[in-house]
Formats: sequence, structure tokens, C-alpha cells
Amino acid sequence: MESSLTGSRMPDPASSPLGKHQSSANGNGDLDSEEGSSLEEIGFNWGEYLEETGASAAPHTSFKHVEISIQSNFQPGMKLEVANKNNPDTYWVATVITTCGQLLLLRYCGYGEDRRADFWCDVVIADLHPVGWCTQNNKALMPPDAIKEKYTDWTEFLIRDLTGSRTAPANLLEGPLRGKGPIDLITLGSLIELQDSQNPFQYWIVSVIENVGGRLRLRYVGLEDTESYDQWLFYLDYRLRPVGWCQENKYRMDPPSEIYPLKMTSEWECALEKSLTDATKFPLPMEVFKDHADLRSHFFTVGMKLETVNMSEPFHICPASVTKVFNNHFFQLTIDDLRPEPSQLSMLCHADSLGILPVQWCLKNGVNLTPPKGYSGQDFDWADYHKQCGTEEAPPFCFRNVLSMLINAAYKPGRVLRELQLVEDPHWNFQEETLKAKYRGKTYRAVAKIVRTSDQVADFCRRVCAKLECCPNLFSPVLVSENCPENCSIHTKTKYTYYYGKRKKIIKPPIGESPVETGHPKPARRRKRRKSIFVQKKRRSSAVDFAAGSGEESEEEDADAMDDDTGSEETGSELRDDQTDTSSAEVPSARPRRAVTLRSSSEAERRAPVERARRGRRAQTASCADGGEGRPPARAAEEVKQEEEERLVLESNPLEWTVTDVVRFIKLTDCAPLAKIFQEQDIDGQALLLLTLPTVQECMELKLGPAIKLCHQIERVKVAFYAQYAN
Repeated sequence: MESSLTGSRMPDPASSPLGKHQSSANGNGDLDSEEGSSLEEIGFNWGEYLEETGASAAPHTSFKHVEISIQSNFQPGMKLEVANKNNPDTYWVATVITTCGQLLLLRYCGYGEDRRADFWCDVVIADLHPVGWCTQNNKALMPPDAIKEKYTDWTEFLIRDLTGSRTAPANLLEGPLRGKGPIDLITLGSLIELQDSQNPFQYWIVSVIENVGGRLRLRYVGLEDTESYDQWLFYLDYRLRPVGWCQENKYRMDPPSEIYPLKMTSEWECALEKSLTDATKFPLPMEVFKDHADLRSHFFTVGMKLETVNMSEPFHICPASVTKVFNNHFFQLTIDDLRPEPSQLSMLCHADSLGILPVQWCLKNGVNLTPPKGYSGQDFDWADYHKQCGTEEAPPFCFRNVLSMLINAAYKPGRVLRELQLVEDPHWNFQEETLKAKYRGKTYRAVAKIVRTSDQVADFCRRVCAKLECCPNLFSPVLVSENCPENCSIHTKTKYTYYYGKRKKIIKPPIGESPVETGHPKPARRRKRRKSIFVQKKRRSSAVDFAAGSGEESEEEDADAMDDDTGSEETGSELRDDQTDTSSAEVPSARPRRAVTLRSSSEAERRAPVERARRGRRAQTASCADGGEGRPPARAAEEVKQEEEERLVLESNPLEWTVTDVVRFIKLTDCAPLAKIFQEQDIDGQALLLLTLPTVQECMELKLGPAIKLCHQIERVKVAFYAQYAN
């Protein structure tokens, strides 16, 4: 089914707008002067169009396939050899810090975290080579003059630095592929294997005729003289494979049945032999296929009924039957036809095909269901139809669309996977399902608990929505109109203003969740604040509640807090999805604790700019614990701690902080897991003072909760800076 949506035949030129323009052209194929001038004058402009219609453009993050296609094949952390700027005859190993198209930001090995000597270079014109090139070509490896005296044995340093690191592939640094992205690697004439639209075990080779931003116009080999059977597919389509894949997997290599009669068997064999020879001489780089997603297993069996979009008439949704199961990835779906001589309209589908829908989907969503041809009744009814045919509907778990769509719609699917792991209830009758997501060439897997009975679906949906911090009616068994009864937009705005403006945490539970009722009433609960903002010993995954009136924190509470993941707000404790270098990674069931790092004696001497302030505040808190007349001691102590927490005394000017100083400061706060982002984005003291909530959310890709917590820490630095150094 999906193939019918992603792949399309070339339209008849006479019926297309282009054909109409061509029909009015003169004999030379040029438009008449009047028409040509009018087209130039009209000129479509997106900005003007959006302004006139009052519409807004879809965000770029909605088009994940495009986001993937423009990523560089070079990844941060890769090592390569580059010529020294002051001595071009010598070379030194450098690390890729970040990429921007064909531009690389490099840092010579030996500079550590010092970014002052970072430099940009163009992959196409710069003198770059894979690691080992100097040894093979008798070129001198010499560190830059600025750090030459930093180490006595540079050979030992390089061995230690290169051990376990990733090196840039040679084919990206040398030859015609140098500096090209995945789309650029697909040139005109490139050969690819295309899966048959009806038989998943049959392939035929196609040639790339056009490449428009990764959208490929493909033509079967052997049909070079006709464009009638050309197809358009995006280069990430699951039907496309590198030449040789079919043979490796013992599949058939035959032309599709619809074009087979157009040529003699000998002609097809000759075309295949020639294309295989050409593909061997000019193979398509495997980097083109590194982001292809794996298909998940389906649970359909022969005879199951469902609703599907008619591939020949996409405006119609019809009853259909599973007529063949090829394997755990593919099955054949045939649109029902009750006439004595039915027309067999079949399509190849998989578990995530976009056009397959469960029985009663049209009824629940107010969409007209087209009855099967030859159906005698006036109004189609699924119950009567099942009795008439003696069949059963496909069970709901076959359409695990909601969770899959949620995961795939996320900008960073790994985060959603991690949250879905935590959705559970001991009273549920559930089964465990493995969900997968791909991001930047890495595959993430997580085991989620899915309810099995219909009476628990509504609660399950609300729990998922609440965990993802979205509207509890985003998806539900009950259709909710545009006027959401939860007033989500108002709630979110109020929540943000109250939390950030007054710096007080909310007592309300998350949207869509209600407190668990037990036989014993519990006192009101609210989230507790830390004793000190610079607690290094422990790290919480989320805000932890405690009983009102309690002014103490026990070690048991702290220990439990480390594993508490049920808070409604995402904190900075979630790891970024691109931190791992493995091609396949399991999403941890619990968020990892920060590893203990051993510091050298020199690092121990250089404390963070705020270390003494922490000790001072602890002493002040102890001395002020009994203050506050007319207030309960516990509450007074809590307010004193809150006030002391807000004050920050800096030992050095933040304008002079290096990236290392900023990272050290962040690690001493409850935003410690975000320190990695500051390190990767080279944020020093000056940049830290310029950060605002919008820039933090946009540039660091944080949710509102973690972003607010981080901005709170940044604001404390700003207040201390103005108090101590502004004058």
C-alpha cells in the first residue's frame, strides 16, 4: 500500500500542466514571448502567499526524511589528518567538532577542550586525509607549534587518543565522493535494486534518471527507450536496495510482470548482465543506505478483514482482506469484490503501511466507507458482513499505529521511547511489546507495556499523553473536538508563568493524571527543593514530592529519588540521543546515574567559581534555622533555605569563564546532565549570559520543563554578575 503512496507513474504529458504549456509552445519548444513574459512577471513567492492567506509554513522538523537527507556523512568525533596551517608540508590529526554541509569545524588533537584554535575548512578544497595517510605516503606528522611543548612523547599521546575513536572513511576524503552528502552520492545513471510492487521476494534493477533533492525518478533497465513505466521514490524508501542485495538474500531478479511481455527473455537477460557489470565498475556508496529504516513484524493472518485506502482511487476507503502472508514483514491485501467475476485489486503491505486501517475506523471518524462492489445491502454494516463472509476482523494490536506514529513523529524518537517505557500500572492486564526507532543512523529499542483489554485503553491513552506532557485527549477512544475540555493551552501558559515567574513549583498533578486513591487519606504533597543547589552526590531524574510540613530530607528519600521517574516534567536528566556512537543501542530502562570521575591533583586545586559560596550557604542555613517569628519552624526553615538557594556568590567574573568553567558550574547544579550539551556547543561565560528561554529551547532542543530549570540557574548567575561585577 505504501508503495502506491510513495511511488507514482509518470503522468501523461498531454494531461499535465507542463504538457499544456508545451502544447502552446512554438516549433522550437520555446514559449511564445507573451506567455513567457507573463510567467516571469507572476513569479510565485512563498512569503507573499503565506501573508495573503494568513497561513504559516509547516516547521522543518515535520519532514524528518528531509532532515536526514541533508545530514553530513561526517560525524562529530571523527578523526582525520589535516595539513598544519603554519607549515603546510607537515600534518597533524584533528577531530571533527561539528559540521555544516560540506564545511567542517576541526580542532587539532592536543588542544583538549580549548576551542581557541578551532578552524573551519571546506572538505572539497582542504588538504584532508584519512588517518594513516601520512604513514603510507611518508609525510611528517607534527603537532602545531602552539602546543608542541605540551607533551614530551607525542607518539604515545596519539596512540592513546586514537584508541577506540572513529576515523573518517577514506572514500569521503578522496576521489569523486569527497565532501558529498547522501543525496549528492546518487548521480544520474546510478543503479539500484527495486522491490516488485506485488512480490516482496522479486527485484529488478532501475537506473536513476533524475535526482531532485533525494526524490528519484527511476527507470527499469531494459526500458531505456520509454518513460511510460518511470517511478518516483524518495531515496530512503524501503523498496530500494544496493545492487547485489537481492543475490545475497537469495531473492529473484526478474522484471515486473507488467513489463515482462515488452521484451524477449534474451533481451532482459542481456540488460541484467550489462547492468550488473556497470554496477560493479561504478558501485553506489553504501553511505546512501545507512539511514534506511528496518520494517517491524506484523501480526496479520490470512482471512482477516480491515479497511484500506483504494490505491487506484485514493479518495475511497474500502473493506479488504488479507489474502496472503509472505513473511513476518510483508502481506498481501486485496480489496473485496463480491461480483461473480471479481477484479483482483491487490497491494503489498507491511505493518506500518499508511493506508491500512482497523474495522470501524471510518465509522468512528465520520468518513464514508465505500461498500464492496456487488454488495447487495443499502447500508454497509460490518457485523452483517462478517456473518455473510464468515470472517473476522483484524485485532487492534495489529494496528499499533498510535505509538509508532508518536515515536516516528518525534524530532528525537529515542526520548519518546524512553518515556513510553515508564508508562505502566500494576492493575493493567498488559503485554510487553518491543518498539523501535531510528535516529541519525542508530537504532533504538525499548520494551513498552501495552494494555490488552478494551476497558483499559482509555486510561492507557491518557497515561501516555500525560507522560509525554501533551494534551490528554491527543489520542483517545472517544473523539474530542477542537474545544478540548482540559483547556490545555490555558493550563500550560498558567503553569509556565507561575513556575518560572515566581520560582515556585506547582502542587497540581500533571494534566490527565489524578492522584491514586487509597484507603487512607494522605496529606497534601508538593515537590521539595534541594538543600543546596550544588549537590553533587546524588542526581534526581525528576522532581520528588514530600509531605507538607516536613522540613527535613532523609538519606532514604534521596536514595529513592534517584530512581523516581514519574514526574510530569522532563528534566535535564535525559540523555541526548546522539551521545552514543554505537549503530544499535538499547534504551536503558532507568536513566543512568552520572559516572564518578577521578580528578587529577591540579584539577582538585582549581575549584569551580561557586564552590565556596556553597559552603557559606550551608553555614548560614544552619545558623538561621531557628529564625522567623510567628511561623512554624519547619516552614520558616524551608523559606530560609529557598531564599539562601536563590543567592549566589561568584569567585570570578562569568565574562571570563571558559567552556570548562561553564561545564563545571552546570555539573554542580540540578541540571548536571545538560553539561554535555554545553561542552558540545562550546558555550563559554559570555555565551552563557546571553542565553534566554527561547534560545535554550530552540538551540538545545529541550522541553519546557528542563529549559525552565536551566534558565533558573542562568538567571542566578546573571543576578550575581550584576551584583558583583557590573559596576
